[in-house]
Amino acid sequence: MDIEIKNICSIRDANIKFDGLTVIAGENDTGKSTVGKLIFAIVKAMNRYEEDFSENKEITIKNLVDSIYFDLRKTSKANELEVLKEEFFPNFFIRQLRSFIEPDTYTQLTFLDTNKEEEVNNIINKKIEFINKFNVSNKVKVIEILNKIKNELIQKKGQEELITNALTKAFNSEFYFEITPKNKPDAISSIKCKEGENKILSLEIKKDSIFKFKLFDQILFNDVTFIETPVVIQMYDLISQARTLFDIDSNEESFSSFRQSRAKIALHTKDLISKLENAQYLSNGVKLSRFEKDNFFIKKLVDIENIMKGEFIFQKKDREFIFQKKDAKENIKIKSSNTASGIKTFGLIQLLIQAGIIKERSLLVIDEPENHLQPEWQVKYAQLLVELVKNNVYVVLSSHSPYMIQALKVFSERVGIKDKTNFYLAEKQSKGDFSKIQNVSDDLNRLFIKLSQPFQDLVW
Repeated sequence: MDIEIKNICSIRDANIKFDGLTVIAGENDTGKSTVGKLIFAIVKAMNRYEEDFSENKEITIKNLVDSIYFDLRKTSKANELEVLKEEFFPNFFIRQLRSFIEPDTYTQLTFLDTNKEEEVNNIINKKIEFINKFNVSNKVKVIEILNKIKNELIQKKGQEELITNALTKAFNSEFYFEITPKNKPDAISSIKCKEGENKILSLEIKKDSIFKFKLFDQILFNDVTFIETPVVIQMYDLISQARTLFDIDSNEESFSSFRQSRAKIALHTKDLISKLENAQYLSNGVKLSRFEKDNFFIKKLVDIENIMKGEFIFQKKDREFIFQKKDAKENIKIKSSNTASGIKTFGLIQLLIQAGIIKERSLLVIDEPENHLQPEWQVKYAQLLVELVKNNVYVVLSSHSPYMIQALKVFSERVGIKDKTNFYLAEKQSKGDFSKIQNVSDDLNRLFIKLSQPFQDLVW
């Protein structure tokens, strides 16, 4: 898949391939991380839009149903309320509406067909007829809310509108309402995705809002995971309780409130920690069957544990990840906060494989992993990533380490994925504060000269 980016944050222009292994190198503040956050937001929104729409609709309708019942309870006599409960008790009412709230899993469009619309009308009209039999003081208000519920259920939203809403929330959660270039606030930002000659999607953004979106086909990736720092592994309890924009409704009032309070964490951080927790469900110390021993991902788990000389486990009682160091005589348990950052860097991959997150057609975005790895482990980490790519995992990695980049080059050639590997150089333009990201796969010297210049200056 190719993605064409124009005027996104500090990136003036970029055309990037996601064929297998995508490496973006360059100095700080040249847009490397922006690419990772952008592709994360797109894939996450494309894979979550129906679920997100359903969740928001359910919350809205539940609040409306609750408001009817509690208003009636305040104003009705005891004998009246017992009869009214038959129609308006929240749990019963929601059960009646359940099939109209959840999205249709057999279609990419989320809207009611004509028959279902008639069913909704029948349910709501019967309740209006029922309430008209009573002389309750707030009858007009109840009927007004019932009509709101009906309108909420039968509103027809097409696929493009749903994805646009999900993209808006994902972009704002990742970029905090600052996706448009700061020094060009009126610039049109654009993103286009395609597969060969086939278009996938295109969108345009102005003043941090999507105003044009067109979907042509479904995106390649089943899921995406973004690793920004291994420190998240020791912050499980804090992050799991924090909010992102995807955790709230996207109506105008909530959106305004979010602008004022800002999300405590980015979506990719919350997404990662929730995935790591799933690793606890794979039991530890289970003897592998012959079939499992032949499985590539199981073999990688063994390799990672050999590098770390241990493994991470989730301790439910203390709600934290523990590193279980395998000593010659015993297993020593160490809190993740007291474990070396390099071990945590490998530990994240271990836990994601263990949780079944890293698999075929999954996309793994990693931001500058060399920050926590000594040169030997940078090489081992690069080898691990290349082997994942060879087994149909897609990897996007940003880096400013010659060790890491050279290792990725060597191993991609050695295992036969050179044609699936692309190297990019992100550079500031001579004029202005914009960056350009160019493919340098055929001329890696440009990349190495750029990264080694500070060292050469020191030597000479």
